[in-house]
Amino acid sequence: MKETILLFNAPEKETLLKIEAALFPLRIRMKRISKENYNQPLGSLAGLKDVLPAEGSYEGPELPAPMFIFCFLSESQLNQALAQLSSDQAALEAERGATEKGLKELEQLCSEITGDQDHSRALIGGYEEENAGFARQIGEKQAELERLRREDEQQQREIERLNQEKLELEGERIKASREGQEKNRELLTISGEVSRLEQKKVAATME
Repeated sequence: MKETILLFNAPEKETLLKIEAALFPLRIRMKRISKENYNQPLGSLAGLKDVLPAEGSYEGPELPAPMFIFCFLSESQLNQALAQLSSDQAALEAERGATEKGLKELEQLCSEITGDQDHSRALIGGYEEENAGFARQIGEKQAELERLRREDEQQQREIERLNQEKLELEGERIKASREGQEKNRELLTISGEVSRLEQKKVAATME
């Protein structure tokens, strides 16, 4: 069977183009699943001819986030696809092991699918909950990064303020030093004048 990625609840066009560009070098087909087909067996959606489609269409709520289901991929292809799709998701490294495990379970399901709709819906519901949990964790990490960024900016401003005060104090110290030197020169000049006057006074007394 053709290597396929089933995409539920496709993201906005810009993000979707990036995903397609990331998968293009791998020659893996990505199939977008419309909401009305969410009730269909995964085997049917993946193209298994012996899995018959279900009657009717899905009328429930939309998934809270995009969801990928990998079908017929080898372990090497799966790893390559995951690496491409997660290249800009450094914040999810801690969850990658759990995600890969879940995706492998879905891949196995696609290869052994029997068309059991109840089982498929339960599996989708479980991964919907996991995806929601990942989304919450990403939000928390982004909030923490934003807090640290603000703290860093505040510290940088404080450092700049202290450096400015240091420069101003250094300027005042240099100015005071120059003024002190000038006063010393004036005192030396006055002392010299006093000494000359004293000498003249002594000379006048002797005469």
